[in-house]
Amino acid sequence: PIGELRYRHDNALPSLPTALTQAQLGAALARYGESARAQEAFAAALANVPASPGRRDYGSPLRDRAAVLALLAEAGLLPERMAPLAEELAAEFNQRLYASTQEQAWLLLAAHALLREPGRLLLSVDGQAVPPEADPYYLKPDPVALEQGLTIVNSGGQPVWYVVNVSGVPVQDQPPAQQGFAIARRFYTRTGQEVDLSQVRQNDLLVAVITGEARTQENHQALIVDLLPAGLEIENARLGQAESAEEIRWLPRLSETLHTELRDDRFVAALDLSEDQRRFTVAYLARAVTPGDYRLPAVFIEDMYKPWYFGRGALGVLGVQ
Repeated sequence: PIGELRYRHDNALPSLPTALTQAQLGAALARYGESARAQEAFAAALANVPASPGRRDYGSPLRDRAAVLALLAEAGLLPERMAPLAEELAAEFNQRLYASTQEQAWLLLAAHALLREPGRLLLSVDGQAVPPEADPYYLKPDPVALEQGLTIVNSGGQPVWYVVNVSGVPVQDQPPAQQGFAIARRFYTRTGQEVDLSQVRQNDLLVAVITGEARTQENHQALIVDLLPAGLEIENARLGQAESAEEIRWLPRLSETLHTELRDDRFVAALDLSEDQRRFTVAYLARAVTPGDYRLPAVFIEDMYKPWYFGRGALGVLGVQ
């Protein structure tokens, strides 16, 4: 109701917790035609100090400012503030190796809102003009063209943004990594003896134990993913008469998880890591089902909303006889 929006603006605007909440209030007011109040709310959002990293709203300063830009562009207010904010966001995003799903989603919404009034794209590639209607223009050079090099010229009077995506299979194996997390995985027999992974027999039951810790002072909403090689199959206690890791007496106390999935091809666990719990131990059971020699994927952990914090274990090999 417009009365509640006006009351919130007039009495609580400075106390709203984040720039995003202030921008959402401004966007709602703009929908009702309350232009003056909406501009005040957006001005407060643009001047707001970024939210602290510990706030559990799945956000970040980049996410919140992208959301402010998206809402500001949709409302059509303060046009003189949009271009500088877009430049700042682009510069920050280009410095990132990783972005969370929340950040990517709001950056996409901001770009979509800004493209409602696009300029005219005038490009030439190796001297050949690109049709103006090809906006955005997707260029997918083959390896030969990449080897020879490409010359792209902006023939228009406005800046042109570009993004380069590279995909492929690494030539060398990825080494273990510790970017805020340490993680390792070992396999044991049901009686607690460590397994020689080159001498596993078909139908052997293995106990996979994953241990690690967070090595930052921040709180983390972490996701552990352990991909299985084709020769192993997770023993799912929810199906039939299979056992579960909780029944193994010699295991250390397992960490409490928020969510656990025993999929066909991977083990997944989500858990909170904070000052009260930096270390973690999780486990699952897997059975050797198919003879052969396999590559053993590395176990992986990342912060779901700060993905620049991650850890990767070592690759291995598995032999099932």
